[in-house]
Amino acid sequence: MSLFNAVAHIPISLDIDESRMYRLLEGLGDIGITMQKSECIPSSKARQRVVSPWLFN
Repeated sequence: MSLFNAVAHIPISLDIDESRMYRLLEGLGDIGITMQKSECIPSSKARQRVVSPWLFN
């Protein structure tokens, strides 16, 4: 990604991976990313209950 410093009139090059760039542009932290997947959480919990029932006693 390249930015331009309007004060110093110089280009600034940044090396940011795609997932971090997405998070920065969308304003998402760890909880925000998790909430985007919230529809998957109930089925994952149900599957975990079947696979590891001793965790839920």
